[in-house]
Amino acid sequence: MKHVFEDEEESETLLHIAVKYSDDSEMIRRIVKMCPELLTISRGDSKNYKGQTPLHIAITKRDYEVTKLLLSDSKQMKSILKTKATGSIFTNTVMMGELPLHVAALTLDENIMEILLDKKPKMRAKNSCGDTVFHSLVKYAAIYPNKSDSVIKMLTYLTDKIKKKGYFK
Repeated sequence: MKHVFEDEEESETLLHIAVKYSDDSEMIRRIVKMCPELLTISRGDSKNYKGQTPLHIAITKRDYEVTKLLLSDSKQMKSILKTKATGSIFTNTVMMGELPLHVAALTLDENIMEILLDKKPKMRAKNSCGDTVFHSLVKYAAIYPNKSDSVIKMLTYLTDKIKKKGYFK
């Protein structure tokens, strides 16, 4: 069954579209239940949005409920957390972090970050530039100096969480 729409420029699935445009988490829940494979389909054929998954979209929208929902399938979760969004349109945006954990950190939203951290992601995971989540935050602050205070707050938050949960042990 083909789940990607024919528009090669977008290469979106029904789940991408639902997460992007709908605030109806019940509808999204039903789509995931019917077609759980949509969780891992990225926008592979799109130059601008290459690699973007529905999870990336939910994170950038700061949609807590949908982010939790998209991470609730333990079979798919590890694969989803490793997917890198490398599309050309993501340069100098929160999506420049590529990996869902990095994108969550760059939203500078501790609540969305907490949802990702609850899934015990690999804190040493690197994006295609070789950056960890900490590198991504520092680069983001360099691009947006007006957000430096918020970036420092996120770095402090992450450091405290890592110490408490022992991510690097």
